[in-house]
Amino acid sequence: MNSKNVEDLAKVLLINPPLWYYQSVPPDVTAAAALLHNNNIEFEIRDLNLESFHYLFRDHPEVVAQLTDNRYFYNFATLQQTYQRINQMYDRVNEYISPSVLRWNQFDSAIDLRDLSEVLSLATQRIGNPYFDFFNSLLPELVPADVRIVAISIYHPDQVVPLFTLTSLLKEHHPHLHIHIFGNLEDQINTRILVKNFPASDLQLLFSYVDSIGLDNDHYRLSELVQAVYRKSDLNELPSLFTERQLHPDFEIIKDHHYTDKLTLPVLSSIPASGLMPKDVLNVAASVSCYWKGCTYCSIKMHGEYQKDSIENILQMMESFSNQERFAVLRFRDCCISPGDLKRIANEIIRRKLIVSWSCRARLEKEFNPQLFELLKRAGCIMISFGIETFDPRVSQMMNKGIDLTYASVLIKSCYEAGIAVKLTAMVGFPTETIEESLANQEQLRSLFPYCIDIRYNRFILFENSRIALEPDHYSIQKHPFNDRQHLQFFCEFSRESGMTQAEADRIADDFDKKIREVYSLFLSEEHLLLYLKEFGLPSCMNLVNTETQQEKERRI
Repeated sequence: MNSKNVEDLAKVLLINPPLWYYQSVPPDVTAAAALLHNNNIEFEIRDLNLESFHYLFRDHPEVVAQLTDNRYFYNFATLQQTYQRINQMYDRVNEYISPSVLRWNQFDSAIDLRDLSEVLSLATQRIGNPYFDFFNSLLPELVPADVRIVAISIYHPDQVVPLFTLTSLLKEHHPHLHIHIFGNLEDQINTRILVKNFPASDLQLLFSYVDSIGLDNDHYRLSELVQAVYRKSDLNELPSLFTERQLHPDFEIIKDHHYTDKLTLPVLSSIPASGLMPKDVLNVAASVSCYWKGCTYCSIKMHGEYQKDSIENILQMMESFSNQERFAVLRFRDCCISPGDLKRIANEIIRRKLIVSWSCRARLEKEFNPQLFELLKRAGCIMISFGIETFDPRVSQMMNKGIDLTYASVLIKSCYEAGIAVKLTAMVGFPTETIEESLANQEQLRSLFPYCIDIRYNRFILFENSRIALEPDHYSIQKHPFNDRQHLQFFCEFSRESGMTQAEADRIADDFDKKIREVYSLFLSEEHLLLYLKEFGLPSCMNLVNTETQQEKERRI
């Protein structure tokens, strides 16, 4: 697309619908902005997730002031009082939206999110829908006059109700807009999974709310979509674009994943401020899919081939990041970055004398060692999230984690001793897991409390397209078929034939969740935790965890 054609193109409005998962702009929106800017296409970003928080707090400006003012945010006692105020505000909201439940870190719509008819019924009414009045308050002014295309990201099941609430109102107020859905850069759900099982009879209903859905890495297709809409070309000629007339588009995997070098200062300045913390956190993903792709419970392998940006492009992005002041922490949201790539990135950060505070996710692989953790610390890494899931050898093998458990605890301690915070995720209720194995895993996790800044204990979910869902007999489960209304097939229901029962798994999860919350319920978001780590360092933040733990023990005594 040349500049002569581009200069007259209409602006693109990029929207992130509400989701408790982030309190900062997600990476797929950041990627889309970078790629549009690189193609000389004007855009505007509206993070309606961040704006929804401000809408809920509109009668309490003092709450936002305390979250954004350094004096209050970095006073831990005051921050905890602010959190209590926020929870009380959500209590009042929930009185009006029952049976739905909305929290800072939760949205339970009380419906089956796989059933499009239930989703659309809730999306088009005020009762039980906390976003209906919010979106109405924004329209019709939400869409500038020069916008012809609204591109909306989706990357989590909890976004489908706000997504269709928004699109139904957009169609009402702006019937001539082209509404495009995209999203793929992380998590277990992507757009291809979202639409692959829709029967033809329901597609007409779906496309009365949206005009096109990009499949997989379609961030790279947005400029082509803009050009086609502007020129009124045939959209069906575009690969990987799902439309009412093109239900079986040609699927073309984009081989070159690169956008991080395009996150230049003009793009960074276009990203909305959260207004929920003194400084912002920048989310990027330098890869798609996962280089391991072996975990049996995971569906990320359906996101296509593993592709990653070059180390040089990542470093160019980090140079841009180091030359601005609005963002305090760079958060890599890749499924995992290999120890080898982290070593190369860290060496270049040090060689180029970049001042960057950053975090990432990684696998507990033997290539990590104390020397590498010390190198990462010198290069500005402040936190690494590891997914251990289980310390039980049999269950870990069933998961195909590919982790040597004899090294796992040693690596976690080495990371902590190097001065890098450790966030750990674990799982309960994996098929065939016994009560004894689960409790033993809890004891091992408990022994690591002194070395972890945060631990998340996730319940097993059977994702469609995971290896377990494809081979249920091997994992001693019975996968329940979807009914004729469940077309948004995010996850599957199942029954267990061995190991603990579902009721036992739920009870064990509830009990250990309470123990974890006694220690780790200090921050409402990971963004807030990262800002504290940057401001005070790991020892001070661990002292907060240990102090709160001791106070909780004293209260119980």
